[in-house]
Amino acid sequence: MSVLGFVTLALISQSAQAPEAQKPQAAAVVGQMLQKYYASKETAGTILMTQEYDKHTYSVTTNVQFERKYKLYIKQVSSRTPQEVWLASSTGQRFCYDAPPEIDGLIKTGWVDGGRLLESQVFEGRVLEIGDVYHAVSKSIGDRSVPLDIAISHKDDLAYIRNQWKTMVMTGTAKYKNEDVYVISGDWRPHAAAEVRGKYTMYINMKSELKQYSTTELFGYSNVQPKPITTTWDVDLKLDAKTDQSLYKIYK
Repeated sequence: MSVLGFVTLALISQSAQAPEAQKPQAAAVVGQMLQKYYASKETAGTILMTQEYDKHTYSVTTNVQFERKYKLYIKQVSSRTPQEVWLASSTGQRFCYDAPPEIDGLIKTGWVDGGRLLESQVFEGRVLEIGDVYHAVSKSIGDRSVPLDIAISHKDDLAYIRNQWKTMVMTGTAKYKNEDVYVISGDWRPHAAAEVRGKYTMYINMKSELKQYSTTELFGYSNVQPKPITTTWDVDLKLDAKTDQSLYKIYK
């Protein structure tokens, strides 16, 4: 069974576990969406993350493109002042990215000027694909998100995401930016072994494209009463679109 076949089957199974989730079309719509992103040979576009908590708002804009199997470009810019910028890229031979926090400030083999890391994309005689490169750089970007995971479609990420969706129901249709979308939601948890901590919602259009994904959970610190924190990702990715080859380079 293919990776996508396994994930889709698991989605259907977990949808059936919830008494209120007897609508298999939710799992079918999500499965078709996953398959479409997995099959895209070239993808390009933006993902806007907006996080709202206690009247505060923070956002990160992701510009991403890739050419499956080996070329990847991710640039992220935050709304903070001073602005935060994260940049990662692969060429099929090498890849570069910002030093992750745990090794920031250390002198290591492979350093590039400006606190960036440069690595060979060839490992044990095999060229690392974009999913493997993404795993290496994911701790060095400002917003690793479910939409980004879905677009890149590494099998481990798809399985992890599936386990975050404890339940799944089709709640109907809606308009998103004048476009008809399916609305699918359910209970959300950080990982398979965790308790439910909130809700998720996704909008998928009639072309099986993810247009928005969001999660809401209660968050508190110290003696502060927990309040809802909502994180929303608005997705504008073009599938099977030509990408800008000049961006696949080593950034120093």
